[in-house]
Amino acid sequence: VRDKRKAIEATRSGGGGGGGGGDLGGVLALQRRLSTMEAALVVLEPRLVELQHEGEALAAAYPTRAAELLPPFEEIGEEWEALKRALQGCEDSLSVAGRLQQFIQDLDSFLGWLVKTQAAVAEEEMPESLADAERLLSRHAALKEEINGYEEDYAKIQAASDLLALEGAEVTALSLQRWLQQLDAGWGKLLSSWEERREALVQAHVFQLFLRDVEQCEAGLDK
Repeated sequence: VRDKRKAIEATRSGGGGGGGGGDLGGVLALQRRLSTMEAALVVLEPRLVELQHEGEALAAAYPTRAAELLPPFEEIGEEWEALKRALQGCEDSLSVAGRLQQFIQDLDSFLGWLVKTQAAVAEEEMPESLADAERLLSRHAALKEEINGYEEDYAKIQAASDLLALEGAEVTALSLQRWLQQLDAGWGKLLSSWEERREALVQAHVFQLFLRDVEQCEAGLDK
């Protein structure tokens, strides 16, 4: 029992540092290892109960030796309880570590999309014809639909960040805070840049409509 508890405590230590739990894959590997240990405990528990019953029976059969017979069984029971506490602590730690690594992975992916979309919104191409103006407006509207589709992901990342803070997840606070600041600033910049670009394209579209109308008037006058 003591060996099992030490193995579980070692697994818990690995999940919080350099023992293979430094990324999502490492955390999942430790969780699988923990599941194997849990299965082993399920097998051991009936044998532990059986041993405790044997100890009580021996103490009843030999009352003069009860003080000698019972302590080893009591020690086993104490170790078993300590093992279960260690197991629960390991499960809790790995659960938080798993959420943390998933959060970092999701945040990194979102920031990558954010940088790519900011570049698309910030393009400076202006229409040279009415067809160009309509094409660029259509493409810009499609970008807004894509941005709207990421609003839920943005909200989920914010909520996950708050949850991890409440859980006291072990993470480099400065690094995480820097990423979150980039996320907030980048999201706000994306929305404002999209609106600025939309206004520019709308004005360009109006101008192209004006040019078309002028050409039509000139054509009518020539006739």
